[in-house]
Amino acid sequence: MKKLFIPAMALVLLASCSENTESFDSEPVEIRLGAGMAASADAVKSPVNSGDSFVAAIGGWVSDQAVDYKAAASWLNTATIVAGTTEEDVDLNPVRYYDADPDKVTYMKAWYPAGDADPANGVVTFENTDGQTDPLLAAEVSGSKRDYASKNLHFSHPTTQIKFKIKGTDLEPGTQIKSISLKDVNIPTGFDLAANSVTYTAKALLPVPDVEQKEITATAEAAGNAVMIEPIASTTFDIVVETNKYTFDPVTVTVNGDTGFKAGKAYEIELTFVQHEIKLSATVAEWTTGGGGSASFD
Repeated sequence: MKKLFIPAMALVLLASCSENTESFDSEPVEIRLGAGMAASADAVKSPVNSGDSFVAAIGGWVSDQAVDYKAAASWLNTATIVAGTTEEDVDLNPVRYYDADPDKVTYMKAWYPAGDADPANGVVTFENTDGQTDPLLAAEVSGSKRDYASKNLHFSHPTTQIKFKIKGTDLEPGTQIKSISLKDVNIPTGFDLAANSVTYTAKALLPVPDVEQKEITATAEAAGNAVMIEPIASTTFDIVVETNKYTFDPVTVTVNGDTGFKAGKAYEIELTFVQHEIKLSATVAEWTTGGGGSASFD
């Protein structure tokens, strides 16, 4: 059986099929894939960062004409992938092969979380009610028995990550944080494979998970878990902050340096409590770096 080692290379190599060695004999040609990430990728309930592993779904559509992702996939696999900017080999189990007809192309897409085992009409859905799901999506790659070189699944973060820190100045002793909620945001709940995009569900109020009720001190501390939301074109969004002394509604978060809250960026919002006032600042970290911001309390 012919097995060809395909090094994980950049996607730009896919356009250079004229230099590939043609193989039209009777031996099947195994599909070999590599994977890498644009920025940084585990379990559904946390941001996926460099060094984490995640189980992605990989689908193949075989066609001798334009691909139709709304049609049933020719095959579906899952594969464990380690996140990072360095491309790694992907083991397909079971092994998949290019069609014996060199004119038939295998188009492939990959996504995480896998969600529905068999996407119908090109739509995948997954459960996400608290905003902690970090979806990953890889753009189309394709190959055939004629064109079998250098196929790399390039995953990226299509959402925006939001996380909070809290601190206080001259607060009444015993002032405790109770909750932080984002207002009128959209959280990821699926994929549209034909459009190569994430689908979202609107949340009028999205509580930040696992905010520990504790005293607010002069030392900045993380509050709750990160949430992933649809990128916001506006430079602002509103939150509701509740302490055991007072509820602030709304508090407006503003990003500085960006024209909005961008896909693939992690924004850290620091809430500073001064008696009945909150002062905010925002920085960008982890997934990508650059930019900064601030926020104001109304």
